[in-house]
Parts: sequence; structure tokens; C-alpha cells
Amino acid sequence: MSSERVGTPLELTSAGIFLSLSVVAGQCPAPYPYYRVDGQAVVTVAGGAVTRTYGYLNSPESESGWMIYAAIAHGSNCFTFRYITLTQAAQLDNLATADRMITTFQLA
Repeated sequence: MSSERVGTPLELTSAGIFLSLSVVAGQCPAPYPYYRVDGQAVVTVAGGAVTRTYGYLNSPESESGWMIYAAIAHGSNCFTFRYITLTQAAQLDNLATADRMITTFQLA
């Protein structure tokens, strides 16, 4: 993973990755209607199966990029991981790292 200091994905270099973690009450949201899923894997988080996807993000409201996405339902909340990159190479190079981060997420 990159150690760039950025405030938005537009500030990334071609090797950078922007990580957004969030928690929302209720059901897990769909990633985005303008997110094209190119692949997925099932990973285990706290003994449960979680689908991690990756693909192309083409938002009409903001920049385009490549995303790795996972949503973890736990109790009455949903925890989401969104990794945004500007290049497909950076996305694919970081799939294994994202999986390690997602699978080691601790739910209390």
C-alpha cells in the first residue's frame, strides 16, 4: 500500500490508494449504481462470509477510478471498506492487502 498523504482520491498518484471506512445503521448499502463489478471473492470476517468485489467506478458526480469494496453486516450496523485507486494496476496490486485488512477487521 502507498503512504501518500491525500485528502481526496483526485490527489493520488498512479500508485496511490484511498481507503474509506464507514459504519451505517441498518442494512448494508449497495456499492454504487455506477460501479461495474469485474471480479469478487468470498473472505471470512469473524467467522462469517463476506463478499469482496473489485471493479470500475464511473460516477457522474465525481472522478472515475477503480474500487475494491466490502460490506460487513454486524448486529444492527454495516461496516464498509472502499479502496479507490486511479489506475487498474494499483487496484489489482492491492487486492491481497485489502483482503488481509478486511479479514482481520475486529467486530465487537
